[in-house]
Amino acid sequence: MANRPDKNTPIEDTVEAMAGLVKEGKVKYLGLSEVNSDTLRRAYKIHPSISLYLSSSTQSDSIVAAIQVEYSPWALDIEQPPINLLETCRELGVTVVAYSPLGRGFLTGQITSPKDFAEDDFRKFAPRFSEENFPKNMQLVNGLKELAAKKGCSAGQLCLAWELAQGDDVSTLLLLVFVCDSTNFRLFLFLELEMLRDWRKMWLLRISN
Repeated sequence: MANRPDKNTPIEDTVEAMAGLVKEGKVKYLGLSEVNSDTLRRAYKIHPSISLYLSSSTQSDSIVAAIQVEYSPWALDIEQPPINLLETCRELGVTVVAYSPLGRGFLTGQITSPKDFAEDDFRKFAPRFSEENFPKNMQLVNGLKELAAKKGCSAGQLCLAWELAQGDDVSTLLLLVFVCDSTNFRLFLFLELEMLRDWRKMWLLRISN
């Protein structure tokens, strides 16, 4: 995964180098992060994708291209013109891997004030969490909580169900943190939600009712 394009290096050069690793058998899947539609098209010409799935391709020699970008009920930029990144991904058959599906925790409804952030929390300095914007964004969260209550789930669960409902070509990563008080041990487990097929079916059924 190329994490954000280097402004000083043409994307063609970056992808060409990454494609070389695939040919050498050192890398199987390629991905890009935080690119626009034009950059994706340029990269695609160098190294096209041939599958929609990150984790379930049955072709052992297939090369899967994916785009990592923020996408949630709170961040719909990739759907909007003139960005249209989601449309471009679907045209080219590129999987969208959505990060921050819970709006950096905000969409869970657990954060109710800018004062909830620690002094060293980067969210404290982000415009969307400012004193001015916070009340406006809370209106969205309250709306999600009301809808979630009707569905019999939490606001966070509703957001994840929404994410999964966007299509098989949209995936997301969920970070679970387990804390053991006795040893202060933390285990970070990344789960690719497309692999949890039973979980997916359950929540898609619930959100459709």
